[in-house]
Amino acid sequence: MPHTVFNKTNTYLRFFKLDESPALYATSTIKGFALSLVGIFIPVYIYTLQDKPIIYSDNHINSVGWVLIYYLVTGITVLISSSKLINTVFGLLSFKNSIFLSTILQSIMLLSLSLADRNFYLIFLAGILTGLETLLYWIPYHTLFIQKTNNKEKGKYGSTVATRVLLVKIAKMTGPVIGGFIIAVYSFNLLFFLGILLLSLSSIPILVSVEEHKHGKHNVWHIFKEYIKNKEIRPKAIAMSANGIEDIIYATMWPILLFVSLESFSKLGSLVSISILISSLTVVTIGKFIDKHGVKKMLKVGLAIDSLLYIPRMFIQTPAILFAIDIADRVNGPLRGIPFLSVYYNIAENDKHSSSELIIFREIVKWLSIVSIILLSLVILPLLPSWQYIFIIPALASPFMYFIVK
Repeated sequence: MPHTVFNKTNTYLRFFKLDESPALYATSTIKGFALSLVGIFIPVYIYTLQDKPIIYSDNHINSVGWVLIYYLVTGITVLISSSKLINTVFGLLSFKNSIFLSTILQSIMLLSLSLADRNFYLIFLAGILTGLETLLYWIPYHTLFIQKTNNKEKGKYGSTVATRVLLVKIAKMTGPVIGGFIIAVYSFNLLFFLGILLLSLSSIPILVSVEEHKHGKHNVWHIFKEYIKNKEIRPKAIAMSANGIEDIIYATMWPILLFVSLESFSKLGSLVSISILISSLTVVTIGKFIDKHGVKKMLKVGLAIDSLLYIPRMFIQTPAILFAIDIADRVNGPLRGIPFLSVYYNIAENDKHSSSELIIFREIVKWLSIVSIILLSLVILPLLPSWQYIFIIPALASPFMYFIVK
């Protein structure tokens, strides 16, 4: 029998009801816009907070270090809580209710960050909430996406992934420029409030539209040990690990470099919005090409460009050049992101155990890698000739994402 939690809510909100596949797209699109308002500014916000405890003598390195510590707290929370929380999601909650709960936690996280200018240590609470939200949202969402999206041909995820990416990109086009304007004219607090409001709305399409049945419990660390022993999965695990490493350094260090160069929240937001607009033009074409011709060539080209674009980031602070790099990077993003994700979904769909088990394995591998690389970064950061040399890490990691097709 389908889960009946929130049936009263469903009755009141039935006019929001969509088919299941559009509901998944709608949730990711609304969430994408909400996070585009604040997402790129979170590392910069933590970087600019005053009265941070001193862990490095250099003020700039100290600020960068605290940004990394915030995400370290997130990663440790994911790893420590994954076993019990995932069984709660699969055993007690439905996936859609888990996604609903994740938006509540993410809203509280933004509230905590908004108060961190008064009490810096609230970033630890925010980091913990981000870790819990990550587990509650992404494992159910990826599993539902595989189960519910309408694929005309089994295993062909290029177009469905491209559709999701395109809708999120469209939603994200105006978010950074609006967010930068709000910070410049008003405050971070107003921006966080708008993010909370939109996040609260984002789960409604899935909550009222998706039907699902009970799910069995999972032993997270048993799943990890079983998959890591599988010789066919090991190359995929390397790719997942590389993806996590590249993602976390990009998400934390790139916004800081742009901010240090531009010295303006509004300019940072405008730059990112323009880059997203330009990159959106290629998304659907890439998805259709993948379904027709496969992923290997496109993924190889996308990863090579991705790796090369990190090299100038190690040396350059000129705004015009960084702007060009950001545009090139976001145009190239779908060349590697859509093939990688479509292959991942195909592997999960055809997994001999279940799609949810591979998704759980991926999250554990990804966050083990993120925690490890953050710890390494915190050690080497004060030893580097320039903090920008940290971009050598994703430059080296990115090519290993190609192992997803090995």
